[in-house]
Amino acid sequence: MFLNRIKLEHIPNKRKWVLTEELKYYSAQYQTITVPAGFTTDLASIPRLLWSVFPPDGPYLEAAVLHDYLYSKQPALDISRKQADKVFLKAMRALGVPGWKRYSIYYGVRLGGKASWNKK
Repeated sequence: MFLNRIKLEHIPNKRKWVLTEELKYYSAQYQTITVPAGFTTDLASIPRLLWSVFPPDGPYLEAAVLHDYLYSKQPALDISRKQADKVFLKAMRALGVPGWKRYSIYYGVRLGGKASWNKK
């Protein structure tokens, strides 16, 4: 469950946002995961073609930012890609994202996230 709400500021002339306050998520498996203030994100990395159904700032926003953080800090956090994706799925559930939507996004990440994971 998220312990606070997200606070973001848009970076002018870019499709990027920066956290203005830390974001905290509690997971029984990982305890508290803190995304620090100053972390930069592109929100949910969803192809533009799908934005009418899955906007980048949809009800899964906090989960998407948490997921971006887990992917970006993978070696330091000692977390696998599969584990990061499962945290994302559980975080979307905690936010009340309907099952069809969270599983669609989750499977999209499982299919398309490898390149992003490998970049980090």
